[in-house]
Amino acid sequence: MKMTQRISREESRIVAIGMFLLLVSTTARAGLLDVRVDLGGSANTPAGWNTIENPTDTSTVHTLDNFDGSSSGISLQITDAFGQSGMNVGPFSWSNPEGSWIDVNVLYDYAYLNGGNVGQITLSGMAAGDTYQVEMLAIRTASSLTGGETYRVNNEAGMVVDGGGAATYWDGTVNGYNNQDFMRWDNAIANSTGRIVIDVAHGSATNAHAFINGLRISAVPEPSSLMLISLLLVLGTGIRWCRRANGRSDK
Repeated sequence: MKMTQRISREESRIVAIGMFLLLVSTTARAGLLDVRVDLGGSANTPAGWNTIENPTDTSTVHTLDNFDGSSSGISLQITDAFGQSGMNVGPFSWSNPEGSWIDVNVLYDYAYLNGGNVGQITLSGMAAGDTYQVEMLAIRTASSLTGGETYRVNNEAGMVVDGGGAATYWDGTVNGYNNQDFMRWDNAIANSTGRIVIDVAHGSATNAHAFINGLRISAVPEPSSLMLISLLLVLGTGIRWCRRANGRSDK
């Protein structure tokens, strides 16, 4: 009985060490990555947000900081110009239980596209092959100029939060302003050059526009804690079998 208890404690120590290493690696990789971007920049932008004031400027590479003011190592460039920036009519309230990171001040301004145009944002400086989460705000107060816009991250549609389902097409007034939803991509993988590409296109309606208020980029931690714990338990079991086979009994 004493031997069994002692070995059990040793296995517990192995698992505890593994959990500590997982915590350290996850914190180092993802703990500080919380990049928030306000597009438009013509309203009051809250502290901690990166402001992109001119959506027609395709030459500037913007260095982005984390929300806490530290360097993120990520850069943003508008690689296909948006038409211009504008303002939502206020005051208005907006809330979403999944969007505690969202500040309503960011929703008062936006970059937008006129019908027939496309816009593109390229994020760079990421680790090739790593997975990131991208969240997007596309909100326009009551307007007949929205409907059927498309937003793609690495050519994939996002999920509607918290309305559920895929955001194959988006309406800045119905989905954004009325339903108070936003879009999220949980598995945006940086390509071989460490880039993630965001494409925006106008709606299908006549004279339709596409609006984008802001973005948030964060890292998805890897590896899975479940996989690591399983490996550690296998290691602990191996130690027990070896000791039993050798007839050892620690005292």
